[in-house]
Amino acid sequence: MPDELKDLQKSRREAMAKARLKLYEEGFYALNVFSPDSTEGWVCNGPALIFEVKKSDDIDLVRTELKAELDEAYKKYDKRVFQIKDWAQIETAYEDAKTKLEAATNGKDMADAVYSAVDVIQKSKRELKSSMIQIWSYFYKTLNKFSDNLESLDKAAEGEIVNLKKYYEQMTEYQRNKLEPVTQKRYEDIVAKQDKLPEAKAHKITIKSKS
Repeated sequence: MPDELKDLQKSRREAMAKARLKLYEEGFYALNVFSPDSTEGWVCNGPALIFEVKKSDDIDLVRTELKAELDEAYKKYDKRVFQIKDWAQIETAYEDAKTKLEAATNGKDMADAVYSAVDVIQKSKRELKSSMIQIWSYFYKTLNKFSDNLESLDKAAEGEIVNLKKYYEQMTEYQRNKLEPVTQKRYEDIVAKQDKLPEAKAHKITIKSKS
């Protein structure tokens, strides 16, 4: 790409760049803008902006805005996606934040209550994503250990059937609903064999070597 075009794209990005910042705690602040494109590292781009955040003239408006942010974070995710214990943690954080928000008399306390709850919700979402990937991986890995001929199963397979059931039960409702019908049926067919497994047969392996 020609350097002139790179410079043009860079200037367009700089011209279109916007940032929005909300501060709820009263006091004086210094705002610095840094340029990440500098060859000398991140340096201040221009002088610092000094400003004061004063007490809001309409504290109820602040409360309403923050309540909207809290509700948006809470309603963004479906209850069915989470494990019961994880969703209970989210609900507790949400209800506590609502109580503190109503009782608070200044913007800082309101914001602290709301953003603490939002952090809990977002953290639960991040952990959920990692957990879902891991459980799905374990489930399919275990499922694929079984041959197509389930009639050949015996007591030697019981441990893997127990593991398969464990991973299935660790899934959320959302994950189970995402399983293909053929996968769901195969799982049910395998689990149905657990109480009907014959004793494992002993096998003898003879190794012959030619000298």
